[in-house]
Amino acid sequence: MLQYADLEIRILPLEDEGYPVELTLDGQRQYARGYADPGFLPWTPSLAPEQDGRQLFEWLFADPALRSAWDEVRGAHPQRRIRLRIDADAPALHSLPWEILRAPEGKSGLPLAASSSTPFSRYLAGPWDPGAAIPQRPIKIAVAIAAPDNLAEYGLAPIDAAHEWEALQETLGGVDAEIVQVPQPCTPAALEAAVKDGCHILHFVGHGAFARQSEEAALFLADDDNRVRPVREQELAAMLARQLIDVDNTAGRQLRLVFLAACESATRSPADAFRGLAPSLVRAGVPAVVAMQDLVTVETARAFSASFYRQLMKHGLVDLACNEARAAILTRNLPGASVPVLFMRLEMGVLLDMPAALEPRRWSAPFWSVAVLTAVVIVATAISVSLPNLLAGQPSPTPSSAPALPTATPTLTPLTGTFNVALMRFAEEGDDGLLLPSSAGSVYSQSIFAALQAEFAANQPLLGEGVQVEGWLAPADLHVPGVDDGVILGGSEAERAQIAARLADELDAQMVIYGYLARGGEAAQLEVEFYVAPEFGEEVGQIAGRYTLGDGVTVPADPAGLDRISVARLLGQRAEALAGVTIGLILDLLGDHENALMVFGTLAADLDQDEQASIAQLLDYFIGRQQLFLGHLDEAEATLRRAVDANPASARAHIVLGSVFLKRAGEQMAAQGGPATELVEEALRHYQLAMDNAAGDELVEQSSRLALGSAYVVAGQSAYLGDDLAQAKDLLARGLSELDAAASSLGRTKLHRYLAQVRQFEGNAYYLLSGIALLEGDTTERKTNLEQARAAYQHCIDQGALAPSDATLTVQIVGGVCRPYLQQVAQALEELE
Repeated sequence: MLQYADLEIRILPLEDEGYPVELTLDGQRQYARGYADPGFLPWTPSLAPEQDGRQLFEWLFADPALRSAWDEVRGAHPQRRIRLRIDADAPALHSLPWEILRAPEGKSGLPLAASSSTPFSRYLAGPWDPGAAIPQRPIKIAVAIAAPDNLAEYGLAPIDAAHEWEALQETLGGVDAEIVQVPQPCTPAALEAAVKDGCHILHFVGHGAFARQSEEAALFLADDDNRVRPVREQELAAMLARQLIDVDNTAGRQLRLVFLAACESATRSPADAFRGLAPSLVRAGVPAVVAMQDLVTVETARAFSASFYRQLMKHGLVDLACNEARAAILTRNLPGASVPVLFMRLEMGVLLDMPAALEPRRWSAPFWSVAVLTAVVIVATAISVSLPNLLAGQPSPTPSSAPALPTATPTLTPLTGTFNVALMRFAEEGDDGLLLPSSAGSVYSQSIFAALQAEFAANQPLLGEGVQVEGWLAPADLHVPGVDDGVILGGSEAERAQIAARLADELDAQMVIYGYLARGGEAAQLEVEFYVAPEFGEEVGQIAGRYTLGDGVTVPADPAGLDRISVARLLGQRAEALAGVTIGLILDLLGDHENALMVFGTLAADLDQDEQASIAQLLDYFIGRQQLFLGHLDEAEATLRRAVDANPASARAHIVLGSVFLKRAGEQMAAQGGPATELVEEALRHYQLAMDNAAGDELVEQSSRLALGSAYVVAGQSAYLGDDLAQAKDLLARGLSELDAAASSLGRTKLHRYLAQVRQFEGNAYYLLSGIALLEGDTTERKTNLEQARAAYQHCIDQGALAPSDATLTVQIVGGVCRPYLQQVAQALEELE
């Protein structure tokens, strides 16, 4: 299960000093109390949710003691569950939109309630027992659609029950659940019977109202004649409380979640009714309630529901599922991301037990979790082994000889930003094909530099205060080996990349941008190239250092007659593309794949048709990369099939597409506890196509071999689940052979993430083999395999220490896989001894 520190933020009733605020970590450490100024209320939000979210945060943590406590917890626990507990006697605070809360130091740019690092809920404490998590599959969802005939008499829009049912079935089409409809008319008795019959989730669609005089909410259900029957919150809460006691939870049939959704035709916000009803249902014993704080568009409501239920089935954590669904809305630029609100009484957010926690079919629970491990980690693996060669561009001229390079080696002052971008002055192609310093190139480089600086400044809030992007334009008189008058002179792409790599090292720059003007009469093609340092996403750096960023930009060969505005207009789209790729890469490295996807997607949408076509393959690579990280497999498959269709021989595109199928295979095995033969075979087919099309490219061969090795390990796992132990051992042996070959070639590189994943899958393979040995009663073989698994996982951890800035490596691969499974292997060895 995902591990989070537990942070409770409690706001107590108003006192003379203000609203008391207390922070408690993991139920044990309580920090010094602080106070929030009541003068902040009443609060009127603006039309800028990001600004409002930061303002709300600054108000809540204005007290220095509270801010110090927050900073300490954040620094020590980047992965922390946030439970906001507002006392019932502080009513003015309950209506604030806490779901927009944004920490100013956050790197992701997301609200706390939309980040996977900070599962967020409104927590209701009490003496009641929240009950056990539900282990059954499929889960049962009872859908109650309240559609009385006379809603118009109450000023409410009519509800088409058949349409709502069809729409919800479509929304939940990919969820492993039994979905049943409460019979019409949706009376209180019908609703009670559905709960009594046993369901894990009650999904309500309909209208609600809030009586301000009595401060009580009500739902508009139906009577036996299908006319409006208002059901007050206390009546509904009492009914659910009664059924929660009566239902036999040992059979796994107890209600765990109520989801309150407005109908698609609603024209009046259910905010007061649903927000008022939700706490009453939680106090009645429902562990969690999701309610809508306002009306949302049909598209937003469907996107949230679909993502929420899919994510909930993956890990069983209701607060994390809400955050992930909210992030999905933000990624798609849909309105209303802050409308869904989660009330719960689950300290750890665990709503559903996952398959790893079920009674194992053949072996102990720790080993069975390796099956789930592969399903989860393959997200990270897919990215690391997915290196589609999608950067387009014209090859640079490769003359038979290059000009003599300066030999002076002046000292370059290293840059000081968190992420440094060095822009060299653009060269000019001479009549003999050699590159020379260029006054025209200098004009264009200065224009792009100004545009980059503006884009970096505009996107700084997205990166957070902890990440500073520093730009540097090479001075015109810069002379270092390979550089004359600030331009890189190499006679080939490879040579220029080597010079850029040396400059990056001396300047402490993570990216170096350079290029040249290819003349053709009065017009020229500005070919822009860039190099990415290996520590900043090794596979990206390996690819980017060899290719240009899209097709050349047509510009006047002599810009002397142009003013600055005209030059900026000519290069604006390419500068935007450069800045977008840079910002997206930074977010990718930080592990903020939601915002990285948003940046790359926005870039693709904003560019004009010509520019978009020029770098389409580059954007498809980066977009597909983020989609795969986020588990948006259908979208990733569509993106990557587009890349494969554009270039069927693209080995890297086949690797990514194969990873989509391997991820699906892992999920299927984890969910169903059985083999996923067809999906694994499809992954292997694409990986083999990648190997066939490697064409002598060492990096592609390395990544293809790693991908094949990991797929054979998963195939062995699939055979194991299909009770074919002989085939499982054969496939695992083939996987280890491919991984060993990959390790031999990767050992000469600094591709630490690759090497870590080689060792990770070796560890998985040996761990599986130790399980087979246990089943076969071979204690000696089991011990040998466990020792090899221990060594492999330790090698994986060692790679993380060599690349501490790679969040995917250190957090997801080392922290999420190798380290915990090293502990399990060590424990198994201790038991043997």
